[in-house]
Parts: sequence; C-alpha cells; structure tokens
Amino acid sequence: SILSGPALEENQQLEMTENVARLFQSCDDVNDGKITHEQFAAELQLASAGLKEFTEELDGLAATALDETNFTPEQMEYWQQTHLPYLEEVAVTFQAGIDETQAGLQTMEQYLADPNEIHLIEGIRITWQGLNTIHRARLSMETYDKMLNDVMEEAREEGLLTEG
Repeated sequence: SILSGPALEENQQLEMTENVARLFQSCDDVNDGKITHEQFAAELQLASAGLKEFTEELDGLAATALDETNFTPEQMEYWQQTHLPYLEEVAVTFQAGIDETQAGLQTMEQYLADPNEIHLIEGIRITWQGLNTIHRARLSMETYDKMLNDVMEEAREEGLLTEG
C-alpha cells in the first residue's frame, strides 16, 4: 500500500500542531472548569472549520488530477491506468480520516450535554487517529501532486503543452 510500509513509517508520524494542542488542552480546561461550555463549543467549531479546509484541499487536488486538458491523450491514458487507482485510494483514506476526526469532535461535543470526561478522552483518541490518517493521506497526495507536476513539465518540455 502507498499509505504504509517500512521505509515510510518513521516519516508518517503526525506532530502535534498548535491548533491540535489547543483543542486537546480545551478538553482538559472544560473538564477542570477553567473554561465555560460555550468557550469549549467555540474550540470545537474552530476545529470543524479546519476540517472543511482539508476537504477543500482534497477537492482541489482531485480536480487537477482529473483535468484532461493537462494531458495528451497518451499521458491521460497512462495516468488513469497507472496512477489514478492509487490516487483514488489516497482520496478514500483522506475522507476516512476526515470522517473519523469529525466523529472525534462529535464525541467531545457530547460532553456539553453529559459532562462525563469519558467523552473527552474518547474524543481525543478518535480525533488523534483521524488526524494521523489525514496526515498520511496528505503525504501521499503531495507525492502524487509532485508526480503530476513532473508529468506536465515533461509534456511542456516536449512541446505537447503550452505554459498556463
């Protein structure tokens, strides 16, 4: 699979970002009474907005990868047969990560109606798993984006495509 393998495993670890650390800290803070339920709900909304950006990024890459005007007919056939199935696998994985992360946020949100810390603990676990899935898919997407750009540059050099 392009999403795993011994050579890639060490490069695929997600580092804790400032936004993720802030979200997870807000779980501790709401449980400890340091922030209100309204402030916690605002943190969850911010995290959901970030997920929407990931979805837009996926849509943009998919549109580029499937735009036949970027290829000669031969390149498009080669791209569809050789690379597109893997890119589709990456897209499915990316969406699964988004769905899992959203499920984690929804689990955290259950704390607002039922202030039991298990909702926060499970929400953090599920969210972290989803974010790791997104991260691995993004790495693969970046690889395919570079591959696509290389194919297009080669076509330009051969005079098969014009700039722009």
